[in-house]
Amino acid sequence: MFDCELKFVVSQDYKDPYIVKTHKHPCYEIVFYISGTGKTTINNVTYDFKENTFSIIEPNSNHNEIGNENVKLIYIGFDILNDSIKFKSKLYDNANFNILNELLLIQDEMKSQKQYYGRMLNLLTEQIVVKIKRGLNEIAK
Repeated sequence: MFDCELKFVVSQDYKDPYIVKTHKHPCYEIVFYISGTGKTTINNVTYDFKENTFSIIEPNSNHNEIGNENVKLIYIGFDILNDSIKFKSKLYDNANFNILNELLLIQDEMKSQKQYYGRMLNLLTEQIVVKIKRGLNEIAK
């Protein structure tokens, strides 16, 4: 089908309001908002994020973020090594996708670095991609 390669995983717990300046990555990025509210702008389109939403950011897309206090998030960067799946940059409600558990598993796997952790990270990333693709297909119906 396709393979995914995890590039990075980061979690943040902002107690105070914050700003992430406009930047871009050569890979896909998913930013999952565990709690809090704010705004994210991706390729000049602004979205209001809240708890249990996430953004998908296409490779080389300009994006930034302005968060209010008490924002907790986790984000990953990854490549999809087969071009058969492409995602458009947008903010989504996790209720349609249910990907938080996999993101937390990626975070734990990265910390523990047990045997074959690199492969496990890529498999969990692929699982997220499959769940998103399935969710988008359901929404389209």
